[in-house]
Amino acid sequence: MIKIAEELFGTLAICAIRYCQGRMTYMPDWVRGIVRPHLRELTDKDLAVLINDCEDQRIHGPYGDEKIDKPGWIKWEQELKSERSRRIRAEAEEDRFIAAGIGQAFNSDERGDANG
Repeated sequence: MIKIAEELFGTLAICAIRYCQGRMTYMPDWVRGIVRPHLRELTDKDLAVLINDCEDQRIHGPYGDEKIDKPGWIKWEQELKSERSRRIRAEAEEDRFIAAGIGQAFNSDERGDANG
């Protein structure tokens, strides 16, 4: 098994995906299949770059073959955006718990409750 630092994996994933964009071979499916299980390990910046690349591809093309390659790229963009949404929801949930905890501690101190 090859081990690679997360920040290097993101860079490698971006380069591999960019290489595949617009190609009409098995390679785009293969590379997306390698990266897909590791989306949670990408940094927010790497995820944003991959999403931006998909949006650019959608606007400027090419997808490769419209019937064979395009559906895979559309699905890939949706998967990336779903991961971004998952992160945003998780961060909002974490912020909500932190705010609730701070609010509880503040209210306990006002009552003179030393144990919080």
